Amino acid sequence: MKFFLSLVFTLLGTITLIAEPTEEREWTSTANTTISGRAVALANDIVELHTTDGRKLKVPLNKLVPDDQQFLKKHFVGKMPNVPELVSPSNLPFEQGKVHGPIDTGDDSTYYLYLPKSLSEGYEAPLFFWTESGKTKVDTLDPFIKAAELTGMILATSVESRNNNKGPITNVEHSGHCLEHLQRSLPIAKGRIFFSGRSGGGAVAFLNADSYKCAGIFPYVSYMPNSKTPKNGDYVYVAGGASDYNRYLSAFAAQSYGKNGTHRLYRGGHHANLKEIPTEGICWLYSRELYDNLEGREEERQRFEARFLNYLREELIPQQPHLAFYWCDHFLNLCQIDGPLKETLQTLSEELAPTHQRYLDGRKALEAFSEDIYAELGKKGGSQGGHTTGKIQSAAEKLADEFKGVVEIGEITRELGNETKGF
Repeated sequence: MKFFLSLVFTLLGTITLIAEPTEEREWTSTANTTISGRAVALANDIVELHTTDGRKLKVPLNKLVPDDQQFLKKHFVGKMPNVPELVSPSNLPFEQGKVHGPIDTGDDSTYYLYLPKSLSEGYEAPLFFWTESGKTKVDTLDPFIKAAELTGMILATSVESRNNNKGPITNVEHSGHCLEHLQRSLPIAKGRIFFSGRSGGGAVAFLNADSYKCAGIFPYVSYMPNSKTPKNGDYVYVAGGASDYNRYLSAFAAQSYGKNGTHRLYRGGHHANLKEIPTEGICWLYSRELYDNLEGREEERQRFEARFLNYLREELIPQQPHLAFYWCDHFLNLCQIDGPLKETLQTLSEELAPTHQRYLDGRKALEAFSEDIYAELGKKGGSQGGHTTGKIQSAAEKLADEFKGVVEIGEITRELGNETKGF
């Protein structure tokens, strides 16, 4: 018994893919000790045992006797999800894994392009299309590359679309030229374009979504134009700083989409660093759209799940386990996934909940604050610098007290009642 306890592995070191558990039986170690229970997973040569007395143990496979090893391999091998082999397309006009451009459309419009290494032969990829409020540069797409590799999305950004005195319609026209050229040149999935942009570029993203077939919208420190009418089936991830002068407009935009919209608040104002927001925003939109439309996308789902599990294991669990717990909740409850990933994330969620439930509660409390407090002001329209109210400050103080010391959440709640930072 003591030998088995000494072999317990923390989940920070590995993520398991789970098939059906074994029956309850006795397991024997190479040190000739025994323990009773069920094996529920085998991955990376680690077996997870749920003992009859209620413990969950992680045991190296080579610490069990050969008969038990063979039994486990026979039980689990072949039941793990088969991830389709990734074959790089042979006829792409641009090299994968690099930013290219500006690329001329032939219609006085240009764009930068990134083709992910995760793009596979015979696969029509979703497109993420970004519009800036200021000058577009060769590194504009850099913050989104990690998400592109996780999801297999192609990235592009218009060079000419920006805040100017020519008006938003001109920006939509430039976007259209870029989109037509992209769809002629690359294997882009019909109707699976995700529009995004910063500030005024985020408003253009909403207009683009009206003008061209859209799968989701990701406005950053932005607002929904008055002419925009939310469509059923569109997914909207609105990101903005707690002190941003567009915070009320962002909240109203997210509220307008009901359960298909979310307002992701973070620290800072209009020019805060993007950090992890691009990866989170793209994966949030992509996963919502994917799991609501799975027919004919089985290979895409398998590839995405394999990549995302590696992302959890290699980055989030060691460095930001609170975000790993957030993603468990997202997939299990918002996407309502099924299959091997569901079982894996349920196990992971149980492990992370005692330490990180408060973070998830805080995220949901911020969402409610946005809907109940900020969105009402956003209905009236207009960006507001140097603004707050007594109602906002009072509600913010309560949240700050409730979530004091909670990673990330405590810092955000302290800013909710501050005056918005000016233009």
